[in-house]
Amino acid sequence: MDDIFIRSKQLLGEKTFSKLENARFLLVGVGGVGSTLLASLVRSGAKHFFIIDGDKIEASNLNRQALYDFKDIGEYKVKVAKDKLIKINPSLEITTLNQFYDNSLDYLIDKYRPTFILDAIDDMTNKINLYLYAKRNNIPLITSMGAAKRIDPTQIRVGKILETKGDALAKIYRHQIKKIDDKIFDKAYAVYSLETPLTQGKELASLAFVPQSFGLTMGSIVIKLLEEGD
Repeated sequence: MDDIFIRSKQLLGEKTFSKLENARFLLVGVGGVGSTLLASLVRSGAKHFFIIDGDKIEASNLNRQALYDFKDIGEYKVKVAKDKLIKINPSLEITTLNQFYDNSLDYLIDKYRPTFILDAIDDMTNKINLYLYAKRNNIPLITSMGAAKRIDPTQIRVGKILETKGDALAKIYRHQIKKIDDKIFDKAYAVYSLETPLTQGKELASLAFVPQSFGLTMGSIVIKLLEEGD
């Protein structure tokens, strides 16, 4: 069988590629951000995933969520994501849970023992729960801030939690973290946008450009952390 990761190995080198291949990823949320993040890591050479999402695919997802198509409507996102990605790399090990994350599921994360925690959800309570779990267990966390209502991927930035700006979700996240944590976890990274939202209101209007770019950016942070590690 041809080596589908020959280009990855040429770019990363055998050492970093091996770390990527052996890393264990907890991904919470496989929507516009998470599905692109997941696919990018799988295509780069990552093999081990635990993906959690209780959503089923809806028609309104298809304008920005790259893993899904019309015939998938009504199916659980985690199931469809697994089925499609295994066709790319049949040796993948993907554990799925078609349930929305809350901290009652932390015992399952304990059993999985992830190398990275990837947060691609909007629910603030559980974004905070993931942050606390990551800090408590000293696991690098990469979290997505608000990608909706924006169209310009060139305004995406990466930083620590207290550096985030530009959207309401980031503001609430910073505020909540500072209330409960005197010393911010130094292995927590955030992807955010400086772009002013183009619409107001509760509707999360979106195109593919920024959510998918958030996912790609989160994947690139993983690679950088692997390259910098021992």
